[in-house]
Amino acid sequence: MQSIYITNGVIGGIVIACLSGFFFLSKINKSELWRVIVTPLASIIGSGFLVVAPLMYADFGIWSIPLVLVLNIFALGVGWAIRVNIKWFDPYKAAFQESKKWVVVLEKLSNFALGASYMVAIAFYVSLLSSFVFELFKIHGDTILFGFVHGKQLINTLSTVILSFIALFGLFKGLHGLENLEKIAVNLKLAVIGALLATLGIYAIASFMGMTDTSYVYTFVQLNGHKLQILGGLLLITQGFETVKFLGDEYAVETRNKAMLFAQVIALVIYVIFVPLAGPLTATLTELHETAIIQIISQTAFGMGVVLSLAAIFSQFGAAVADTIGASGLVEEESGRRLTERQAYLPVGGSAILLIWLLPIFKIIVIASRLFALYYLFQTIIAIAISIDQKNYVRTALFSGIAFVLLFIVLFAISSH
Repeated sequence: MQSIYITNGVIGGIVIACLSGFFFLSKINKSELWRVIVTPLASIIGSGFLVVAPLMYADFGIWSIPLVLVLNIFALGVGWAIRVNIKWFDPYKAAFQESKKWVVVLEKLSNFALGASYMVAIAFYVSLLSSFVFELFKIHGDTILFGFVHGKQLINTLSTVILSFIALFGLFKGLHGLENLEKIAVNLKLAVIGALLATLGIYAIASFMGMTDTSYVYTFVQLNGHKLQILGGLLLITQGFETVKFLGDEYAVETRNKAMLFAQVIALVIYVIFVPLAGPLTATLTELHETAIIQIISQTAFGMGVVLSLAAIFSQFGAAVADTIGASGLVEEESGRRLTERQAYLPVGGSAILLIWLLPIFKIIVIASRLFALYYLFQTIIAIAISIDQKNYVRTALFSGIAFVLLFIVLFAISSH
């Protein structure tokens, strides 16, 4: 048992070094496409990678394996609808103003829903980031220090400082300055995720060979309407691909659409490997909280608990920056450019700070899921209108099915905790 624990830690360290070298020293680091990919990818992985395994396994057991695939495939369908809009609606919005004014109104409504979604999501990411920082010192939300200082207050204070830094950095350095910060965070995060998947895989093989004390048991859970409502509340774990829609002033349509698709496929592969490997290990948890995954990973490889805590910090920082970029681009667009993108970082950061002090973290997940579902619903209806205009009835039928599911999520999604 001890030899596997130490050996796995060494392997994890080697994988991190190799992948870090690849992401920072190869041509990919200077690629324009990669620069665009990291924005949606940071948001998608930051949305749920750290909480997806404990949350899904607790509610769905063995069903968490196919259902995480279903969630990501569904997100690809929504992404397809948004890519149709980026290609055919955004450049010709003025023409729709004359022929289909209701579509333009729906676009504006969807942007208001998305703006609210971004504020909630940014609050979630930074709250999670701060929780992982204090996890390094064994301080949780319910910890009381010196008899009167609550851990939650410390977490919220650090979150406020981080959000203030992001907003001010964006104000003075602009989009590309934030993108550079984001790219560093994503490169480091992907290197750690690669190591995490490798060590989890080795640990699983060792467990099946009887070399560890862990038994991989995939519990059976009965699916019902209540479980489907919970699944709808987990839509947030796939969110983030839409951020490329608001980079139109900087990048071409084809580049943005390609970046969205690549980011979604990379995230799908990561989720579909991670959940089956980590899910059964969460069965030993006595309490489900935002940093629960650290307890799981710490038992598989020497040093990986600390490494994952650091990765979590990079992950959530990158996700917060990604959605701040998206939100600020949206504010600039909806203000009729009376507010520049740089100026928009301040109200975006301020709104997220307010939410952090008002809402508990797991409630934030389901609120954000429903708001994002509302945005995706409006965008899918716009894509249906475009598909009907283009007499593409197969696409119309597929997008109609997606819209029906999104309506269900908007109306009935609930939090599991």
